[in-house]
Amino acid sequence: MPRGNTIVSEDNRTVTVTTDGSKERLDVSVDEHIETISHLHAKVHEGKCFSVSDYDTLNKSIAWDLVFEVGSVMAHLLYEATTSMGVIIEIYESPTYTGGTAKSSYNHNRASILTPTMVVKDDVTVTADGTLIDVVSLSGTNQTGSSVASNLEWILAQNTDYLMRITSQGNSNLISGRAIWYEEDV
Repeated sequence: MPRGNTIVSEDNRTVTVTTDGSKERLDVSVDEHIETISHLHAKVHEGKCFSVSDYDTLNKSIAWDLVFEVGSVMAHLLYEATTSMGVIIEIYESPTYTGGTAKSSYNHNRASILTPTMVVKDDVTVTADGTLIDVVSLSGTNQTGSSVASNLEWILAQNTDYLMRITSQGNSNLISGRAIWYEEDV
């Protein structure tokens, strides 16, 4: 008899787990399939995935500043932007700012009563940008436009503020943006 942790398939429906000579029988069905979902999708089901979105028309070199005030729970951030004329997107850690208006955020599980701990503000007055941690440049013309969706999340530190600055690269530039995040318990 095998020693240690051994899994032996006895037939198509049973698995025997052997540990140091003792046997435990586990009935499983291999005729069934296993469904898997992404971690982000699981957070939607848990009611811990939120988003904020908006749009604006900006002239060249005008910036749209959003501040993310992370509470006592880490936030895993993804973002998307679409532009008619191109933008530069910068993310800064620990900016200095005053004022601001909290934006409405929405739970992606519409049956959940959970609310996010992170607050997203716009209309802030930034006096110091903080530490630049990410920059993305999008080009575009009125004919083609441009879009970006981050595929690698930023894990934002607890009790830390972040600035997302979207700077227009053209006049009459229609810009839409969305921040998507999920929160983890600590």
